[in-house]
Amino acid sequence: MQWRLSVVYVMFGAGYIAYMTFLSTCLASRHASLGLVCLTWTVLGLSAMAAPVLWSRPIAAWPGTQALAVLLATVAGAAALPLLSSAPLAVGGSAVLFGSAFMMVPAAVTALAAAARPPGGATGLIAALTVLFAAGQSAGPWASGWLADRTGPAAALWWAATLCAAAALLAATGSRPPHRRAGRAAPPATGRLITAPAAPRHRPEHGPAGAPRDPGEPGTFTGPAQVLPEPAPVAPIWCLHDR
Repeated sequence: MQWRLSVVYVMFGAGYIAYMTFLSTCLASRHASLGLVCLTWTVLGLSAMAAPVLWSRPIAAWPGTQALAVLLATVAGAAALPLLSSAPLAVGGSAVLFGSAFMMVPAAVTALAAAARPPGGATGLIAALTVLFAAGQSAGPWASGWLADRTGPAAALWWAATLCAAAALLAATGSRPPHRRAGRAAPPATGRLITAPAAPRHRPEHGPAGAPRDPGEPGTFTGPAQVLPEPAPVAPIWCLHDR
């Protein structure tokens, strides 16, 4: 899983940054107004602010790399929307989708790295992934800019959409959660409450001062009334045994 996660993170770093770098240039080449460009970035920023509310639960609850794959697919679709249409609705939808997903990809990768290591042992893996992400983020604008200079600004968005879509497919193939080595758990113990039998109450043959027992009233005497002591409370004994 680690090699797949590393490749996915490099591809995302090299892809998403091309969208961020060349979106304004691509819109300007299609004669988008300055107001539309400013509104696009405003909507993208507001969507990024709402992203943790939308994605925190899926990242924590969905198994394996499912959340990461959906996030990458969302980024890829957002990058492709302006290529399909330069209408304000398409550009605005691209900004909403991209803003709501791109910043949560590092969160999903960090969560997967932490799950793949014992508690407290994920620092090295996260550091290595961050270095790889930085390498992809550095190479992305250069490679996509080289393509844009030769084929047009739209090539940068094609670059972003293609790399993020490929990363989503690669992440989806590794959707199983990581396995941790653990010792065999002991079977649960069951208990049975055993109560010690109460001591028999001894009834003497004669009452106090040798008074005979009254046969009509068992347990009482014809002499002065006497209250027999109650037996001591019984302490329960809890015995454990395996099933």
